[in-house]
Amino acid sequence: MPKCYAYGRASTSKQGMTQDVQERTCRDYYDTQLAKKGIEWAGFYYDAATSGNVVFSEREQGRLLYFSLKRGDYLIVPAMDRLFRNKTDGFATLDQLDRLGVKRVILDLPDLSGLEGDEELYDMLESNMVLYAHMYRRMLSRKMKRDNQVKKENGIPYSRSSPVGWRQIGTRLSREYRVNEAERKLCDTMHSLQLEGMSCESIALWYIHQEANGAFAGKKMRRFTDPKAVQWAIRARACGYPKIANYKDFARAFRLGQVSLNAS
Repeated sequence: MPKCYAYGRASTSKQGMTQDVQERTCRDYYDTQLAKKGIEWAGFYYDAATSGNVVFSEREQGRLLYFSLKRGDYLIVPAMDRLFRNKTDGFATLDQLDRLGVKRVILDLPDLSGLEGDEELYDMLESNMVLYAHMYRRMLSRKMKRDNQVKKENGIPYSRSSPVGWRQIGTRLSREYRVNEAERKLCDTMHSLQLEGMSCESIALWYIHQEANGAFAGKKMRRFTDPKAVQWAIRARACGYPKIANYKDFARAFRLGQVSLNAS
């Protein structure tokens, strides 16, 4: 008897797609569509910190799942972008699963289960759905870039995370920023450690240890576990905490002298 597996991946852009939501969505489909066929539930696999640019079969949990799948098994995924990021990776992944003889159920695409007897039509429609879904994602990406450019020109932070040393009040264009005393104290501590001779890499390791012991809680969407983030925080402190919420833009502004270490 074939088994039914489900797979999910952490989402940073879709805050509602938590691990529990993804698992529940997959399980609901199994309970309503596959359990009555006597297909066994084989579990939900979840990659918590893996980029969508990593091929499915090379992710930690994706790899375990890939080598567990057998011909005739089902694989349920809550959304196309949890399984792959672009059309090239998508076609390669679908080809891998097709060679294994695995039946795919991608819940944000139309259900093709009624076409399982017509493999050629099934493959054609599935491939076209992946292509058009990818084109739609690219269209949204271009729109987001245009919107972000307008925000940048109007001095509005556009990253999902608030700038270093600030906390966000409100959403979208109506959002405002208030001083985040706790994060500024953390920046003061990291600055003191740097003055004592610690490198940004060492401070990042120190932060990881402190966070693990509950001394500091990282802000949603940003933690100082990366030496670049530590460098950004220390420079932001020296520059008077400018309202730049994106590391790349902050580094560019710093290089161009648009933010100064002499700022109060």
